[in-house]
Amino acid sequence: MHQKYQEIKKRNAARNLLSRVHLHLSFLRLQLIPLIAQKFTTRRQIASVMLETALSANDRDGVELWSFVLRCVTQLTEDGMSEEEDTVEGDEPVKAVLGIDFRHLAVRDLMQMVDDTRTGDSLGPFVRAGRRRIRRVNHPSVVKRKPKAGISPSFYRPEYLAQMRQGVVPAVAVGEQDWPISR
Repeated sequence: MHQKYQEIKKRNAARNLLSRVHLHLSFLRLQLIPLIAQKFTTRRQIASVMLETALSANDRDGVELWSFVLRCVTQLTEDGMSEEEDTVEGDEPVKAVLGIDFRHLAVRDLMQMVDDTRTGDSLGPFVRAGRRRIRRVNHPSVVKRKPKAGISPSFYRPEYLAQMRQGVVPAVAVGEQDWPISR
């Protein structure tokens, strides 16, 4: 009976350790991923609100633009959102926006336009609230990240696509529909 109790105790201890490891890994993942997930969600919400605003105003150009932006953000998912690092420029704290090795530079410009939608003098349907937003500056550093399969070829840097064909970087299935991103 005592031996059986010891075996159960060891199994429970192993389960507890495994649970703590999973909890620790989940915590680490939450520390690294949330900003990217938050960017993705916020950008998708901005595009949706702006699309609804354009639809209600019968603004054809706005509907075309924000439909396109919403499709782009949705296709990129969280994997296509850039990372940021805290830094200082002069005396001002700023966020350095890092590039992604596979992502076309025009995507950065498009995402900047989406982010700036809520920060200008004309906020449109948005209300200024919360603390002051830290200024973001594009940084030349590039983060290496494997792209999600199925992304349109126009979302890739041409040199990254060439490296995939040459086997320099791991190949992923590239989407068939090509959306010209730099319109």
